[in-house]
Parts: sequence; C-alpha cells; structure tokens
Amino acid sequence: MLEVGEIATPDGDRVITSLGDTANCKAATGECEIYDARIVWSSEKITKFCKYSKVETTEAFVTKTKIAIPSLQMALEIKQDQNETHTENCGLRMAVMTNNGFVISITNHKQSLSELIDSVENKKTRRKRSLQLKNRPSDLLIQRLYGPNATLSSYPMFSYDPITDPRILHEIRRYDIALSHIRYQWENFDLPDKQIAVLRAIREGEYRKQLIRELREDVGNLKNAVTIKQLEQPSHHFDGYLNEEFGAARALVGSEKRE
Repeated sequence: MLEVGEIATPDGDRVITSLGDTANCKAATGECEIYDARIVWSSEKITKFCKYSKVETTEAFVTKTKIAIPSLQMALEIKQDQNETHTENCGLRMAVMTNNGFVISITNHKQSLSELIDSVENKKTRRKRSLQLKNRPSDLLIQRLYGPNATLSSYPMFSYDPITDPRILHEIRRYDIALSHIRYQWENFDLPDKQIAVLRAIREGEYRKQLIRELREDVGNLKNAVTIKQLEQPSHHFDGYLNEEFGAARALVGSEKRE
C-alpha cells in the first residue's frame, strides 16, 4: 500500500509528517523506517538551520530558575531539561531554553548558566546591586526598642521561640516580617544568636519597605518593577547597612549554612 503525505523539517535535521512517528528520522537521509512502514522523501537542498529568530538584544535579570526582561515586559521560567541539540545550528555561545519556547542567549560567556552564576556569587568581592536608600533611617533599632542607653551588648534579652516581647512583635507586624525572613538571617550569616537574627530581619524589612516606597515614586520604570518584585524575598541588597548597625556578619556558604 502506497500513501502520500506531507513532510517538513523545523531545523533541517528532524522530520515531522502526518504519515507516522518520525522521532528517530533524519531529514538529510531521505528515508526512514518506522514501526509499520518505510517513508521516503526528497532530501535535495535540505540543510540544517536555526529554527529560532532573533527578537532583540536587551538587558535581563537572570537567576538559576528564572529570567526577567523589563524591556519586553516578560518573566520566563528556565526549562529544567536543556537540550543542546535544539540550538546546535544557531551559533550561540550560551543558550538558555525557557518553558514557553524562547531561547535566551547570553553573549561573551562559554560557561553553563549555573557555572556563570556560581562564579559570580563565589567571588570574594562580589558585585552587589547598587540599591541606595534616599531616606535611610537614622536611629538605631536597638535604641528605638529599648531606649537611648541600650546597646547590642547590653539590652533586655527577649525570648525567641516563641517571640513574646510586645516591642519586638510590634516591629514584626509593622514591617511585615515573616518567619522566613528571620530564618534567612540565621541560616545564611554567622550570627552570635537568634536574637540578632530577629533584629537584622526587622531592620532589613524596614529598609525593604522604604526602598519599595521610593521605587514606586518613579512610575513606569520597568527596572524598578522588577526590583520591587525581587524585594518580596530576603536578599543581600542591604547587607552593608546591616553590617554597619549590627556588626560585620560573614555570609555562610555551602555546608556552613545552618538550620
């Protein structure tokens, strides 16, 4: 029995047809055997090509799982399975595939995305995002809580689990501090006790709220919109400010991180 159908190739390599499953067929061969038939086509002038077309070159904010592109007003999730064969004909150095079919090419880098991010994070002089508060609080948190004579070495030690001090609870509610914010400070920094983790989390929440207010004053700035979204989670944005007030705290890495 002879059946005629249409055949196409999305990249000059793979084959798509209504005649059957051609997942293991190659366009350039001109023929392929499937489970119940032999498919034959003309392979003349078939060459491999990149199935993706360039949209534009722009700035993006990248993590190991997500990509935000302010100029296109897009937020993309990085695909778990990065199949390099899909982009092998595109001449891209670092190509990152997203779940909705886009490919993001990061120029001037030959590393994988994870290697690139790790190399930046592990640099001793890691470049921090330049987020500066216009109106930084001038008072010390410990003195706002316990009076002008209170210091970090001399203040009423409050219970941590659970927190019952009404002054601490007031600040937690005031700045929308969640347990995850406190846990972030304790797990990621070499702190002397959990009370300091609570105080740092409160101050970080205060900085976060203040910065969001300032960023929202610049209506329509897409970069600010992305930054505001990032500020929903604890981050390293305010490490410098926190170290000035509570003393330098070394960031824990790898197995050093605590629970």
